[in-house]
Amino acid sequence: MSRSADYTIQGFHYQLNKTLLETLTNGNQVIVVEGTEDIDILNDTEITHIQCKYHEAREKFTLGLVYKPIIEFMLAYSLNYGKPARYVLFIHTADRHDGLYELTVGDIAAILQTRNKEIRKLISKVKPAVAPDAFVSRVRIEFGPKYDDLKAQIYSKLAGEGFSDVDVDALVYPNAIHLIGTVSIRHDQSERTITKSQLVEFLRANKQAIISSWTLAVSNRKRLLALAQKKVLPWMKVNSTRRALVLGKEILTDDPNVSDLVRFIADFVRLYSFKVAHTHPPLFCFEMTLTKFSAVFVALNKKGIRATSGYIFGEHFDVNYLLRDPLVGRAKNEQLPREFQVRLALTEHLAVIALSHHPDIVFSTVDERLRWTPLARHESK
Repeated sequence: MSRSADYTIQGFHYQLNKTLLETLTNGNQVIVVEGTEDIDILNDTEITHIQCKYHEAREKFTLGLVYKPIIEFMLAYSLNYGKPARYVLFIHTADRHDGLYELTVGDIAAILQTRNKEIRKLISKVKPAVAPDAFVSRVRIEFGPKYDDLKAQIYSKLAGEGFSDVDVDALVYPNAIHLIGTVSIRHDQSERTITKSQLVEFLRANKQAIISSWTLAVSNRKRLLALAQKKVLPWMKVNSTRRALVLGKEILTDDPNVSDLVRFIADFVRLYSFKVAHTHPPLFCFEMTLTKFSAVFVALNKKGIRATSGYIFGEHFDVNYLLRDPLVGRAKNEQLPREFQVRLALTEHLAVIALSHHPDIVFSTVDERLRWTPLARHESK
């Protein structure tokens, strides 16, 4: 990965942390994640739009660094003239970690004289009726702390909600980042909202560390995986455990021939569905086409893995056929292998499956589009 790409990723993680901090700071005001700006804060009288900029590689702050976001603010202000709104540029550079930059009318005049073609195109869209002094009074440039210092502020806020220091570090903070990240990718802006009370309720309800791309990016990966392993192992050691795995399309895109997936399922079956005491074949649900699903079924059969899919006569799905108990035969005093070792299904049938099937533990890589409420849950996004 290039250094510039690395800084871009760091910038997004910095934005997630700023969003989390604003959610914890602003009572029960509604926070819009990835709204008009990176963060929108709604209250009864006005909207505060926050744009985050992370410039760790920049040794020194200059006004030229913020020409574009300031003009973007001015354009938004001109298009919504008369509506109560404030604009905050939250920016981190190597030399400025706190305090404010007082934007002046003279600064606006200098920005309007830029020869940068991209910025001039934005300037041409700004309505001429905008008074620079009125606009400046609505803008604040705030310098953000270092990444670790921003996290420390969040830890303090979470501790103030009654969570212990140990839980904040190992459980609460990662889960909070997971929730903010999940909200940020919802399709409709109307659904990308959160309040402090919703956040705290979520954190109190989730007593296990959620392992996802969000949490692994901002927390100690090794420690999080160790915690997950500690939670999961008791369920994996019990022979009679009902296990389900839900794999979203995102995790399957790098395996077009499903060879890795087939190998994983075969290994899982040989570990957790081979004994006589393994009375509940694991259920795998995939977010994929029926054609690819059929390819998985055939490939497993070639590996000697006996599977059932719930499909009868091609495309007709029968949930009762999927969830039936496998037949077991006997030859003299010897028990023959079960009819099947694993159940396979498509996520399009998950809603009807969930009505009848109640696993003890679900391993899931999917987001909120596909919900299941088992006795235990391990998310790995």
